[in-house]
Amino acid sequence: MANRNTRAKTAKGAKNAKNAKVAGNVKAAKAAQAAPAKPKPSQAAKKRAQEAEQNRRKKEKTGIKDYLKGVRLEMKKVVWPTRKEMSAFFVVVVIACAFFALAFYAIDSGFLALLSKMLGITF
Repeated sequence: MANRNTRAKTAKGAKNAKNAKVAGNVKAAKAAQAAPAKPKPSQAAKKRAQEAEQNRRKKEKTGIKDYLKGVRLEMKKVVWPTRKEMSAFFVVVVIACAFFALAFYAIDSGFLALLSKMLGITF
């Protein structure tokens, strides 16, 4: 037991060596002890592919022509309002502007009256 623990390079190697010894395969036990655990090649390949894709995107330059093509494609996706909807929106905007203009005028006039009374200023 002590001999196996001293030869094991990693915890995973010791586990594999123990399983191989239990199965009676001494060569596999020695190979499992000697070989450290390696990451799966598929994970490393995926990581390299992702990095390469990110680098390609960074280097890729688009010109004004490509930009305008993109704008044209996006403008085709826009759902434009009808004439009836536009007239309704116009009325709502005009009413909101009139309301806020009157509200600001009333507030401004109130402050002017208050300050003129406090300071004794006449106009």
